[in-house]
Amino acid sequence: MFKDEPLVNGMTPDPLPECDDLTLALMFGRRYTDVWLPLEYTGEVLLGNDWVGNLGRGHHGSKPAVEYNEIKKVVFSKGKIQQITDVSDQYAEERQALIKAEEEKWKKERKVEERRKQRMLLKRKLVGFFTRKRQPMATHRDDL
Repeated sequence: MFKDEPLVNGMTPDPLPECDDLTLALMFGRRYTDVWLPLEYTGEVLLGNDWVGNLGRGHHGSKPAVEYNEIKKVVFSKGKIQQITDVSDQYAEERQALIKAEEEKWKKERKVEERRKQRMLLKRKLVGFFTRKRQPMATHRDDL
């Protein structure tokens, strides 16, 4: 079926992953590795190392540069690296502000959870007092 696969710089595409549904295997197109062709890209790319963690952005998309301790800015011109600069210090203050905000958010969520547990315990004690029956422990957060 795929006998006429195009060659890229003399390289054939990687084999398809084993999958029952051919549509899933072809979903992102064929993949070529080690073709050694430069990209005609001109611009900047930020590369990060030593990931700090998810700092309030949710779990969607790629990680922003501020979430890394070591950040390098690489400048390309027509596919060739022109300059590599360490820009970690520029993002340190913003990263610390995000870490502090995440810690405060966690503390607030912790306080809310503790208050919910206290309310549940008080309700159980009051119901037990008025009904003269020992109340079972709640097994779900909505069993208030």
